[in-house]
Amino acid sequence: MFKSESEDLQVNEESPAPYYTTGQMPKVISVSPEGDENIIMVPVPAQAGYLDGFGDPEFLESLPSYRLPTLNNGTFRIFEVKGHSMFPTIHSGALAVGEWCENWQEDIKDNQIYIIVSKEDGIVVKRCLNRIKKYNNLYLKSDNRREYPSYPIKPEDILEVWTLKTAFIYDFQDPADMYDRVNDLEAEMLQIRSQLPKITK
Repeated sequence: MFKSESEDLQVNEESPAPYYTTGQMPKVISVSPEGDENIIMVPVPAQAGYLDGFGDPEFLESLPSYRLPTLNNGTFRIFEVKGHSMFPTIHSGALAVGEWCENWQEDIKDNQIYIIVSKEDGIVVKRCLNRIKKYNNLYLKSDNRREYPSYPIKPEDILEVWTLKTAFIYDFQDPADMYDRVNDLEAEMLQIRSQLPKITK
C-alpha cells in the first residue's frame, strides 16, 4: 500500500516543487498491511525515471519494497550504486540504504556519506562538505579521487538527500590489493625523489 500527501503525510503543501526546502517528508511512502513502513528500492534501470517519479505513487508502486529488521524508526530508501566513484568503500552494484534527511541544509556533516538526488547529476553516493551557509554550495567528494574529482552543487538543484545508514556489499576486496596499491605509490614517490637531483642539474 502506498500513501501520498493526500493521506495525511507530513508534507508542507504550500511549498512548490521541487522541494529542496527544509521541513518536508517524502511525498510517497510504502506501507505494509500491518501499517509498518516499507523500504522502497530504486535499482539502476529505474533511476532515470525516479527523478521525475519520486512523488508519483504509480511509479513508486512499480518498484520493489522490503522490510529490514534493524531499520524500523525512520523513512528509508535503497539505491543501487552505479559506477566506481566510491570504490573501494562502496563498489558498483552495491545497495546503499539511506535514511531521509529532513533538514539537510543544516544537518549534512562534513565527510559523511549521503545519497544525493539532484536535477543535473541524478542519483549519486558521495561524501559531502557542507558549505551552504558560507558559499551556498555543497561539495561532493568521491573516495576514488584519482579518477573522480570533487565538485560543488547548488542547494536549489537538490531534490532529495538520504543519509547513508548501511550498504549491502557483494564485491569483497582482498586487503592485499590495497596494500599493494600503497606499496606501489610509495615506490613511485621514492623513484620521483631519486630523480629530483638529476632533474635540477
